[in-house]
Amino acid sequence: MLPADGSVSLESILFTEELKRRPSRSPDYETENRALTALVQALANSPGTILQTLADTILEVFQAGSAGLSLLTKDGQRFYWPAIAGGWKPHVGGGTPREFGPCGDVLDCDGPLLFKRWDLRYPYLQAATPLAEEGLLIPFYVGGKAVGTIWAISHDDDRTFDSEDLRLLESLGRFASAAYQAVELQKAREAELAALRLMENAVQSGHLAETHNVKLREEITERKRAEVKLRESEERFRTLFDLSSVAVYSIDASGVIQNFNLRAAELWGQSPAVGDTDQLFCGAYKLYRPDGTFMPHDRCPMATVASGEIAEARDAEVLIERADGSRITVIVNIRPLKNDRGEITGAINCFYDITERKQAETALRESEEFNRSIIESSPDCIKVLDLQGTLLSMQSGQELLGISDIRPFLNKSWIELWDRADQPAVRTAVQGAAAGEDTNFVAFFRTFDGRPKWWDVTITPILDAQGRPARLLAISRDVTRRHEQAEALRESEARFRTLFNGVPIAIYSTDAAGTVQEFNPVAVALWGREPQRGDPAEKYCASYRIYLPDGSYLPHDQTPVVAVLSGQVPAVRDAEVIIERPDGSRITISANIVPLKNDAGEITGVMNCFYDITDRKRGEIALREAQTQLTDRAGHLEWLVTERTAETTATSKQLETFVYSIAHDLRAPLRSMQGFSRMLMEDAGTTLSETGRDFADRINNSAQFMDALLLDLLAFSRVAQEQIKLTPVHLETVVQSVLSRLEKEIQEKNGCLKGTGPWPSVLGHEPALGQVIFNLVSNALKFVRPDVPPCIRVYAEEQGRFVRVWVEDNGIGIAPDHQAQIFGLFTRLHGSNFPGTGIGLAIVEKSVERMGGNAGVESTPGEGSRFWFNVPKAGQN
Repeated sequence: MLPADGSVSLESILFTEELKRRPSRSPDYETENRALTALVQALANSPGTILQTLADTILEVFQAGSAGLSLLTKDGQRFYWPAIAGGWKPHVGGGTPREFGPCGDVLDCDGPLLFKRWDLRYPYLQAATPLAEEGLLIPFYVGGKAVGTIWAISHDDDRTFDSEDLRLLESLGRFASAAYQAVELQKAREAELAALRLMENAVQSGHLAETHNVKLREEITERKRAEVKLRESEERFRTLFDLSSVAVYSIDASGVIQNFNLRAAELWGQSPAVGDTDQLFCGAYKLYRPDGTFMPHDRCPMATVASGEIAEARDAEVLIERADGSRITVIVNIRPLKNDRGEITGAINCFYDITERKQAETALRESEEFNRSIIESSPDCIKVLDLQGTLLSMQSGQELLGISDIRPFLNKSWIELWDRADQPAVRTAVQGAAAGEDTNFVAFFRTFDGRPKWWDVTITPILDAQGRPARLLAISRDVTRRHEQAEALRESEARFRTLFNGVPIAIYSTDAAGTVQEFNPVAVALWGREPQRGDPAEKYCASYRIYLPDGSYLPHDQTPVVAVLSGQVPAVRDAEVIIERPDGSRITISANIVPLKNDAGEITGVMNCFYDITDRKRGEIALREAQTQLTDRAGHLEWLVTERTAETTATSKQLETFVYSIAHDLRAPLRSMQGFSRMLMEDAGTTLSETGRDFADRINNSAQFMDALLLDLLAFSRVAQEQIKLTPVHLETVVQSVLSRLEKEIQEKNGCLKGTGPWPSVLGHEPALGQVIFNLVSNALKFVRPDVPPCIRVYAEEQGRFVRVWVEDNGIGIAPDHQAQIFGLFTRLHGSNFPGTGIGLAIVEKSVERMGGNAGVESTPGEGSRFWFNVPKAGQN
C-alpha cells in the first residue's frame, strides 16, 4: 500500500494535453443523436433513472470498460457514485474524498482531465477493480455550479480516449445536467404543492391559532415564490427541449399530438396544432416506407407502438414528405408511455434526419460498384498486404502474373516473390508504407509462366479509425514495354552520342535564345576553345571572332544562326565564314544550319554542322593557279594535287569527274618523262656528269610516284562513279584471297597475318570488298614500329542488320586529333618516312559507302590500330 498522500505527483498521472495530439476523428453526430435519443426517452418514461441511463449510454457509445457519475455529498466532504455501468458497477454507492481524489482535481480546475493509472497517486483506488488504465472526467453542473463529475474508464491499453470522445462526453453531460435538474425540480414541485395544499386546508378550516395562521400564510407566500421559480426552471427546460438536435414529440393513447419541439417541426416542414384530432400519430404531411410505398398515418410505427401492437420501435427508417414535395429519411425510436397500472397512455418518438447519410450510402454503393468495375477491368495488379508484406488478397491481375488461382500465394511473403536483387528495395517500400508514407519502386519480376516483366509499384497505407496504418494497398502496373522503350531510347541516345562525338564534322546546338547547349570535340578543335554549356554569354556561336569571306568583321548577333533562329530563312546551306581562334589563327569553315522545332512547329533552337575548308580554299586557289600555269616540274605537280584540298567535300560528283579527267590526261606526259629519263640514263651513259645522272634519276622517281598517285586517283574516281550491283558475297572467300596475295610480304617482314571466323555472308560488291580489305591490310604492313614484326588479324562480327569487319594491327597507331581526318583524300599523317599517296583510305571509305555501310578507326599511338567497316548482312532489304 502506498502512503496516504501518494508517492507520485498529480502532473505525472495527467495526460489531458495528449488528447489533442492523438489522431483526430470526424464528429460522429449520428452516434451523438442516438445517445441523446436514449436520454430523452428515459426522461419521458422513467425520469428517476436518468443518471443510470447516462452511465449505460456512455458505456455503450464509448465502448469503455466502466462509466458513471460522481456527486458531492450535502456536506461537500466526499463524492459518492449514484450510477455506474460496466466493470465498476459493483462499486455503486462508493466514492472518493473531495480533497484528495480525481473528482476533486476536476472540480478544482473546473474542466476536463485525462488520467492514467490514478491508483499510483490515490492508493485507495486500488480497491476499485479492475484497475483504471485511463480515465476521462468532466465536471457535472447543477444550477451553473460543478457538483460532481461524469467519467468514462478504460481498463486496458486497447481503448484510449481522444478529442472526439471528450466532445461527445461534454454533449451528453450538458443534456444530462438539464434533465437531472428538471427531474429534481419536478420532485421538489410535487413536494411543495403537497405541503401548500395541506397548509391552505389548515388555514381554511380554522383549526389553528391565529398566531399560527400568520406564520402559515408567510410560508404559503414563500411556497408560491418557489412555484414561480419552478415554472421558470420548467421554461428553461422547455427551451433546452426545443433547442435539442434530436426531434421529439409525444401523443396520447388516441394518437393526438401532445407536444413537440422545434426540431420536429423543422423536419416535418410544418407545425401541427397541439391536440388537433385531425392529424394523428405524426405531424408529417405524408409518410412512406423505405421501399417508397405509401404509409398511412394510422399504420406508422408511432401508431403500432401506441396500440400495443409492438413493444417499441428502435432505429426504424421512415420517409417523410413535406407539404412542398421535398422528402427526407429519418430514423425513429419510439417507446410507449404508461401509467402506474402499466396501461399505455401514449408514446414518445425521438427521431433524427439521416438523409445525407442515406445519400452518402447510395453514393458509396455506387462508388463501390464503380470502383469494383474499374478494378475488374483494371490493367493493373491490385493487392492488399499486411504491414509486414504478407499477401492477404488480390482483386485483379492474375493474368498479368501468369496464374489462374491466387490462393496458393495468399498468406505468404509478397516480398520474397520478387527477384532476389530487388527484394531490398521492395522491403524498404513496404516498411515505408507501414510507417504511413506512400512509396513507389520499379523492379523486375518474371511471371509464373516465364515472361520477363518490369513493374511500377505504388504502395499506400490503409488507415484504421484512429488514423494508423492497418493494411497496405499495393498496385503494380506492367511497364515492360515502357521500360524496353526507355532502354532502347537510352541505347539510341548512347549511339547518337557516340556518333555525335565521333563524327569528323563539327556540330553544336543552341536553344531558342541562341545559347550554346551541346557540341562535339571537333567543334572544340575548330573553335580553339571549349565553351561552358548553357552559358548565357555563349551566344549563337563559341568562336572567338567571326569574319566574312571578304575579311570584314561579323558580330555574333548577325551570323546566319540568328537568321535561322528568327525564322528569317528556313535554313542555311554551305555558308562560308572565317573563324579567328584565341591564339590568333584563322580557318575558313562551311556552315549548314537547320532549325530545331517542337510538336507545335515552334523554333526551339538550331543545329549547326560545319567543317574546316581552309585547305580546300587553299587548294582551290592553287588549282586556279595550276590551270593557268602548268609547269613541267613533277614536284610542283605533286604539290598542286596534294595541297589542292583536304577533300572534306571530295565526295561531290563534280570533283570526282574532275579528278578522273586530270588523272587520265596527266598520265601521258608522265609516261613520256619516265621514258625520256630512262633513255637519257641508258643512251648518254658516261657522258652525263654525276649531277646529271642524279637529276635524271630524280626525274624518273618523281614521275613514278606521280604515276602511282594518278593511278590511285583513277581508282578512287572509278569507285565513286562506277555503277555497282550488290549481291550476296561469301566473306571468307574474299578474306582468304587477300591474305594469300600478301603472304609473301608478311614472310619477308617475319610477321603474322591471320583471319579468324566465323564469316557471315554479306550483301556487297566482291571486287570492292577485296580492294577495301587489301588496302587496310597493306596499310597495316606499311606503318609498323621499328624492330616490331607486324601482327595483323582480320575477323568479323554481326551487329544487328550489319556485319562489322575488323583489321587489327600492332603498328605505330594514330594520334586522337588525326583520327577524324584519316579517311580524307591525300591525307598523309606520318610524313615521307612511310610510302603511300594518301588515297587508299579514301578509297576504303568511298567503297564501303557505295555498299551502304560506313568505316572508322580505333587507335592508340604506339600500340596499334583497329580499322573497321560495316556492310549489310546478306538477306537484308
